[in-house]
Amino acid sequence: MKKLKSRTNKGITLIALVITIIVLLILAGVSIATLTGENGILTQANEAKEQMEISSEKEQVILAASDAKIGNDTSYKVNEENLKEALDRQFSDQKMFVMNNNDGTFTVSFEKSLSNYLIDENGKVEILEKTFLTQCTDDSMYKKNTNTIAYDELSNRIIIPSGFKVLIDDTTQFIDKASPKIFEGIVIQDEIGNEFVYIPCGNVKTNDSNFTISLNRYTFDQNTGKSSEINDSIIDDLYKESDDMSHSNINNISSFKNSVALFGGFYIARYEASYGGEISVEGEKLQVPQSKKSTSTRNSGVNLEIGMLWNNIPQNTADLVCSNMYKGNQFVSANTSLVNSYAWDTTLTFIQQNCGEYYVIDKTIGNINTNYNISNTGETTDIACNIYNIADNICEFTTECYLEANSNK
Repeated sequence: MKKLKSRTNKGITLIALVITIIVLLILAGVSIATLTGENGILTQANEAKEQMEISSEKEQVILAASDAKIGNDTSYKVNEENLKEALDRQFSDQKMFVMNNNDGTFTVSFEKSLSNYLIDENGKVEILEKTFLTQCTDDSMYKKNTNTIAYDELSNRIIIPSGFKVLIDDTTQFIDKASPKIFEGIVIQDEIGNEFVYIPCGNVKTNDSNFTISLNRYTFDQNTGKSSEINDSIIDDLYKESDDMSHSNINNISSFKNSVALFGGFYIARYEASYGGEISVEGEKLQVPQSKKSTSTRNSGVNLEIGMLWNNIPQNTADLVCSNMYKGNQFVSANTSLVNSYAWDTTLTFIQQNCGEYYVIDKTIGNINTNYNISNTGETTDIACNIYNIADNICEFTTECYLEANSNK
């Protein structure tokens, strides 16, 4: 009698297969996390690479500082000219700028690495910690005698002039006031309340993407509002800077362009000018404007009072008083001038990029449809990128003139 053999199941059960797949998935997840997690291999490798690049950069800065010191035969001290030349030799392919802090130290800022260094006259080099916009809102900024290099959370850079702080209050409009961004219009304020808005030029990061804005003259389509850069020949034929603007600190367009290219932007007054009274500089009485909400409006023939909206003023006089604004001020390092045509057009282009695509042709803004009644600046609905009354209220002077009609614009 044959012995019956029992059947043996040699296959994989469904349960075993599922368990195997689950285990493999878990292992795969662990492997991916090991590679790309917060402490993953790839993350650590990138961090190590960044640290190595920073160390290499610092070594080159130290060499440049030493070179600048040796290059000064008279005092064996670092000076601005020698430092710039030495840095250019070390970093011929990198964009950077040098700020003279006027206290025997210099700040060097690199665009690519976002690193900042402090160099003293003896050649000592120190890496500066990154300063964020939200760290620049304290009143102690008013008494700081050096410019501040600051960043938003997207790593956009801004230079805050000495004597100013960043303003974040009920009047400023940001998506998140705990994290203001440069593309939204950063406001700075001096100790007596004058306010200005930063206009970046170059590549700017936003929450969703990047955009590039150039300092230039623009035309704006009257139907769509779309801006287009215009060439110098058209400017030379029709829209030149006025020769009567002799008091402008930045009327030299080449110097202004160089400054913007170096520091990455400029500031424009947040409000239409109102009367700021008189200041005394070396015994001379100078009238000055202010950039604050005005307290009253002015009709023709009415004497000026502090806080009064400053209209009915000739273009060359407007230029003169604007250049007086911070004369003799020991804390404020900024130069002021009547806004030039490049700054005006670029500001409008910045506004349309970020705060209103049809801003320049929007006829519903502010009080523009109410028989042109004059309002106090800052009281109308015309606010874009934290700037008031660019479009409406009173006509704005720039330093340009319209040659064909031989009249000021």
